[in-house]
Amino acid sequence: MIQTEICPKHGELCLTFSSQIFSQNDIAVPMQNIIMTESLSTDAELVRIVPVGHAIHLLKEAESRLKSLHVQPRDVTIVGVRTEQLEAIDVVVARKSSRQARLDTDGLGEETEIERDAAKVLARRLSPMLAQLNNKSLSTEQLCKALSEESDPSRARAAFVALAGSTEPISDGTEIIYQGSNSLPKKSIQLAGAKVHRIIANVCSFEWAARRADVRLTALPESSPIFTAKDLGVRMINVSMHDDLSCWLSTQAMAFGEPIAMNLVINATLDARGIIYNAKLVDFPDAEKTSEKFRSMFAERMSSLFD
Repeated sequence: MIQTEICPKHGELCLTFSSQIFSQNDIAVPMQNIIMTESLSTDAELVRIVPVGHAIHLLKEAESRLKSLHVQPRDVTIVGVRTEQLEAIDVVVARKSSRQARLDTDGLGEETEIERDAAKVLARRLSPMLAQLNNKSLSTEQLCKALSEESDPSRARAAFVALAGSTEPISDGTEIIYQGSNSLPKKSIQLAGAKVHRIIANVCSFEWAARRADVRLTALPESSPIFTAKDLGVRMINVSMHDDLSCWLSTQAMAFGEPIAMNLVINATLDARGIIYNAKLVDFPDAEKTSEKFRSMFAERMSSLFD
């Protein structure tokens, strides 16, 4: 007689087959080389580690074996892992020996400790902003300014996104370095701008139906907490317009290849790959003067056709 079990999500279940996983691709690592773990580790002297990618491959192989064996209707059959067994897995970071050891450290243990402590310091610096994010009080300006002040802004951004999207605690084996958030897991972070910023940009494309323009940042007439000199000439911003005149000025700037000044409220979306900026146009400075300039340029171009 097959025993019936109750799952809170799927209801009544009858388990028929199971398959264990055995890995021949693990790596023996001394316990002191474990840098971080998703849950507190045991006190074993030696651990064997399987890379996450290989673990996923093993799970998929087990799933394939079981799917090929069972004869239950596929639309009412689940092949999965028991929740308590999944939650018992520790996902760890382990530092391997380098081909060329550092001369300023006393072996792999000290080298690993220095690197781990640097990551912990970074996590502590990011913690106040993570708290602001959870309280919905963090702005684009605050985060971008803080990231630009880091020695490695890309690394800091990736760490911030990873921590902000984590619902589970992260530990270094002795202390919790991040408690995790109470929100749902997320792969990207959305932030709203708090102030109006003036930029000068080239309009690269315009979509009338959506009243949106893709612009390339070319100059910063005032200091910016969001952008740096490295963004000039390369940073793209998607800008939404609010009236016909703004749309017309954008299309004329694009047609004549003329940089144009804009006052924007800038929002940001961050993920592991980078930052995407979306902005709302507040206005064009000296819109009437700029409009007259474009009309004169158009008239001059038209007159040249008949010369």
